[in-house]
Amino acid sequence: MRKRLLPAVIAGIIAIAAFGIRLYAIDRLPVDYDEDDYLRAAQLISDGLRAGDPGILLRSNYRPEHPPLQKIAFALAVLPLGPRPEIADAETSAPPSRSLPADMVSAARVSAAVFAAAQTAALALLNPLAAVAVAVNSYHVKYTSQVMLESLPSLTSVLCVLAYLAWARGGKRRWMWLVLSAVALGLTAASKYLYCIAGLAVVADAFLRAVGQARGLPWRAALRATGRGLAPLMGWGALALLVFFVADPYLWPNPAGRLADSIVYHSAYSSGAEVQSASFPPWQPFVWLSGSVAWERSAYLLSLDLAITLLALAGLGRLWRRQRVYAWWLLLGLGFLLVWNTKWPQYILLVSVPMAVAAGEGLRAVLLEPLAARWAERTAPRRAGEQPATRRDLWRATPWLLPGAIALTALAGFPLLYQGLMAMTDLNTLSLRDGITGGVFRAALNGLAGLEAPSGFSLYRLGEPGEWRTTVVHYTGLRQIGDVFAGVFSAQTWFSLMWAALSVTLSATLGTGVALVLNRRGLRFAGVWRALFVIPWAIPEFLGAVAWAQLMDPDGGWLSLALGAPLPALDGALGTLLAQTLAGVWMGFPIVMLTATAALKLIPIDVYDGAAMDGATGAGLLRHITLPLVFPLLVPALIVRAVFAFNQFYLFMPFRGGSTLASLAYQLVQPRPGPGFGRAGGLYAVSAAVDLFIVAALLIGVLALSRRTRAAEGVTYA
Repeated sequence: MRKRLLPAVIAGIIAIAAFGIRLYAIDRLPVDYDEDDYLRAAQLISDGLRAGDPGILLRSNYRPEHPPLQKIAFALAVLPLGPRPEIADAETSAPPSRSLPADMVSAARVSAAVFAAAQTAALALLNPLAAVAVAVNSYHVKYTSQVMLESLPSLTSVLCVLAYLAWARGGKRRWMWLVLSAVALGLTAASKYLYCIAGLAVVADAFLRAVGQARGLPWRAALRATGRGLAPLMGWGALALLVFFVADPYLWPNPAGRLADSIVYHSAYSSGAEVQSASFPPWQPFVWLSGSVAWERSAYLLSLDLAITLLALAGLGRLWRRQRVYAWWLLLGLGFLLVWNTKWPQYILLVSVPMAVAAGEGLRAVLLEPLAARWAERTAPRRAGEQPATRRDLWRATPWLLPGAIALTALAGFPLLYQGLMAMTDLNTLSLRDGITGGVFRAALNGLAGLEAPSGFSLYRLGEPGEWRTTVVHYTGLRQIGDVFAGVFSAQTWFSLMWAALSVTLSATLGTGVALVLNRRGLRFAGVWRALFVIPWAIPEFLGAVAWAQLMDPDGGWLSLALGAPLPALDGALGTLLAQTLAGVWMGFPIVMLTATAALKLIPIDVYDGAAMDGATGAGLLRHITLPLVFPLLVPALIVRAVFAFNQFYLFMPFRGGSTLASLAYQLVQPRPGPGFGRAGGLYAVSAAVDLFIVAALLIGVLALSRRTRAAEGVTYA
């Protein structure tokens, strides 16, 4: 009995915490864009219902581009409050109204928070870790604590997937779960179309299940078996459409016309002036996912969004193997967000649940299971003859370890310690003299000892002139370090990750390919070709970057001058990324080529002769012999290349746009740091906090790559 009650108790605790976090945000969040629109829609419906006119549901759907179900829920929330002056009609691009009735705003926001708490409760019954991640996600908190259209479809989309999984597990009366899933999908469509991607994930997962069950049968029998497996899904889809129509009374008078107008609006809006003026890059959804909400910071109790995203990346493989419907949900959602032109931050709530489930898998893989395995290893009885290390062994090893430890402390430990102390201050251009004459140590140590209270300096107001810029260094505490680690520079964080992945992957592909070509028997002048391909590595990085920037400039570059016309394809975020990627691959592939060449020389020729006698072809030799034997020696070079790519600095100085964390750290200490930082400059303490984040990220990344690729095991065939 206790085992059955425990999941419900845990779910209740998580739901109460999620509701409390949102109540905290409700009191502190100002009125945002669209809140006045959706509150007006709710007011029009509630006024009609209060007057005894249920037909208002057929006539009124203010902002008809979105279905009315969430607006009806808001209308029911404000209905008991009585009539209020009508909220003014305004353009969608108009600033948020500051004269909305406070009690109506509060009632509608609380109703949204109730839906969010119910979502976390439902998810917590099966996956408490994912529910906690959803409960504390700052974007989820923001857009389910306001009069927005996110909370109800977020709840119903989760119910759709959870009920489908219950049906897939089988058991008595499993059809009831499929009916519940269809009803939830229909309600999702009647709330906000975008969240129906959860239904597409269900279809993809059900199709793969049906195909898997028919595997191994003759093709006709396989077709029949697949059809039988998908037959329940046909009824599921039909019922979802029926529920959608019933739950959207605004469609009843003219279903085809009103539905078409609603859908066409989104296509036109995504290419309109409002979206274009935002000028977000295609990867902007990943920027939102790489940091916490950067505005109204006082409304959020926690800022763990970046940690959730990184854990989700670590758990993607396990998610695909263990909970594939969530993997489909995540892939389809991210694919849509990348393709769709509209990049508003609330759209990432579409993937908040599968991201949270993936983060739970990542937490288990990275932390919980290794800790459990280590604990089991420590508590297990020792094998015969195995002796633990003693203090005597440590004393014997100390003379050999001490010189290296002293050198490491002097060369790396002290600079890191000083940067850590600097990051706990407001050291800037004006206070630099005080800082280098002991002010950093004084302020940091006084603050840590409780002799000085933290100042009010905030990274989220870098562009504002403030009293914090004085000639004396002040203690700021761990706030700015925490803000950096929480993702205040999410654009640069994501660009660094994306750039490192692209640069290393393409450099590895090109370098290995060139090494394989030059390693062919009978190839003439192979040494000359290798020497030529090393030239990009020999050229100073900054000079190479200047040459590439001049070559790829879309207006007056050498390439556009040679063609006699500007190259708009090289302009904008994608064009700049393309040019930078080409330059980075050109600079980075030689080291991979040389390493792969050395690895190819170490492979015994007998291995190929034996494989050829077994009938292996060229492609088979490459896949099963060459690449597995080259990879162990190639991994250290790729890790080194990844470190340099993540720390890329000189390449981005001549280019317009694109900034890694390393170049950000440089920009922050300049008197004029450039666009995006307003009037703030000379922020040495903030630059130190960014450097600490870079070091931590690289340490974690190198450890993860070494563990995953087993780089420390070395080469065993040489």
